[in-house]
Amino acid sequence: MTAIPTDALPDQFDAPTGADVNPDTRTNTAAVTAAVTAADTAADTAADSNAAAPHDGSAATGAAPAMTPAACALQLKQLFPALFAGMAKPLKLRIQADIQARAPGLFTKQLLSVVLRRYTGSHSYLVALTQATHRFDLDGAPAGELSPEHKQAAIDELLLRRTAQREAHRSQRQTQSDQQKDTQRISQRDEAASRALEQQKRYNRATLLRDFENTTLTPANFSALKGLTVEAMGGYLATAREEALALRVAGQPEFLRETAQQRTDQPAHEQRGARPLPQPRRPHQASRGPRR
Repeated sequence: MTAIPTDALPDQFDAPTGADVNPDTRTNTAAVTAAVTAADTAADTAADSNAAAPHDGSAATGAAPAMTPAACALQLKQLFPALFAGMAKPLKLRIQADIQARAPGLFTKQLLSVVLRRYTGSHSYLVALTQATHRFDLDGAPAGELSPEHKQAAIDELLLRRTAQREAHRSQRQTQSDQQKDTQRISQRDEAASRALEQQKRYNRATLLRDFENTTLTPANFSALKGLTVEAMGGYLATAREEALALRVAGQPEFLRETAQQRTDQPAHEQRGARPLPQPRRPHQASRGPRR
């Protein structure tokens, strides 16, 4: 893959400090741009040294050490709107040297490198590289043709980002699907446990009512035998009578009879405590008569 030079590749100027505007930019652009970046940086350094030689002191004095990348990007838009305002345009090679020559001492080289690296690594800039035929100078005038290698490098980088984004979305959807399935399983398990608990409570109330109707004990003695207060037992018995009445109105069997029927409907070997049915003896195992 062909590398894109630094001043042909860094976040749109509107990006906040240290962050990308578009999540597509969160890829390893440095791996794509390393080779040509080194050459351009060396060329810019030489140009900066020649341009700064007559006024080293004034450059150091006039630099704004507290300027942030966002403030630098805004300054570039205001100073060179034909290039940096509006739609992204492919930058002229070694544009950093041109900026420092047109605005001496205003930006430090390190700050300018950070801002340009972000600008030329943005999604919109890479798209501009794939569509344009020329690079542009600070006045917005064409400044050399855009090489096929740099255009192809931008295409490759966009493809990598698009693939990574699709994979991230697929992984996110899979994670969400797994979470939904887990939530559904937990919900179904809780509902089943709740139904089983309510069924057991209803069975206990029906059993309590049956025992109470067949006992000869007084309510006080019966409630003491069951470990209940008279008031609590009265509430359980009232609920059990309401449930039994609802079954009779609906024409359904009583709860205890229905539960017992469900148990007897099970195969004998599945009933709790039931012994397996005896297996028939084979012919050769049949008992023989007394020997003579």
